[in-house]
Amino acid sequence: MARMSITEIIRDTRPVLRFSDQAVSREAIIDLLNDAVWAPTPNRGSSEPWRFILVSDEAKKKLVEIMVEVGEELKRFNVENVRVKEQFIQMAINTSTYLIVVMKENPKQEKWEDDFATICCMIQNFHLLGWEKGIGMTWLTDDELYESPQFREHAGIRTGEKAVSMLNIGYYEEIPRSKARMPVENRLTIL
Repeated sequence: MARMSITEIIRDTRPVLRFSDQAVSREAIIDLLNDAVWAPTPNRGSSEPWRFILVSDEAKKKLVEIMVEVGEELKRFNVENVRVKEQFIQMAINTSTYLIVVMKENPKQEKWEDDFATICCMIQNFHLLGWEKGIGMTWLTDDELYESPQFREHAGIRTGEKAVSMLNIGYYEEIPRSKARMPVENRLTIL
């Protein structure tokens, strides 16, 4: 397989919701994370504000149960349409691995924003590095779920921490279609 340029990787990477049966090894995820943490940081210094929670196997099954329970409490599943819930469960169980990215909550707004920006850059790095290796993912944000006591307890999210995202990770069999982007000239202001 020919090596892709960074431009090709950026343009080709997309969220993946359907994964193959092949599991992504713990070692592969750790290797990707060891490269991803070299994310750009704001000029106020590198704080490395992240912590990672890797969820697989039995813990994953329990996490899916919690996501369904919280989804029902939040009325995300229509009682009349059981199929939506069943599709969610099937998709969630078929995801090889979940990676929850958490950050320390900093009471100083400026520092919190810097930490959040740094984590977002790290997640982008992780996503691009994974794509290069045939590993797809979807970056999920869901504060209602992440703040639920059941989710926090099961995931081991500590007091003073915020779950920034949960990444669904797996090898993809089929690359989803890309969505067109508006030319940047349409959104560029020149002073």
